[in-house]
Amino acid sequence: MFSRRDVQKALRKKGFGEPENRDHICYFYPDSTVYTKVSHSGEIGIPLARKMAVQMRLSLDEFKKFVQCTITAEQYRQILIQKDELIP
Repeated sequence: MFSRRDVQKALRKKGFGEPENRDHICYFYPDSTVYTKVSHSGEIGIPLARKMAVQMRLSLDEFKKFVQCTITAEQYRQILIQKDELIP
């Protein structure tokens, strides 16, 4: 479905931070409890994409758009605000 690198690139582009010196590759969205873990393997299939979407408070379709960069950083921020995950 998606390469690990494409997902990581989209996460960084949309403001997720990656703490250093962690055993797992975790990304945290600033000023929120939103996070996701990225697989060490090369491809991210549907089952893992669903789990990541839930962690990021997105539907699977929204997650696909997020990775494909058809959802901008500001649009993602607005999604989180609408879902009461961020204070405007």
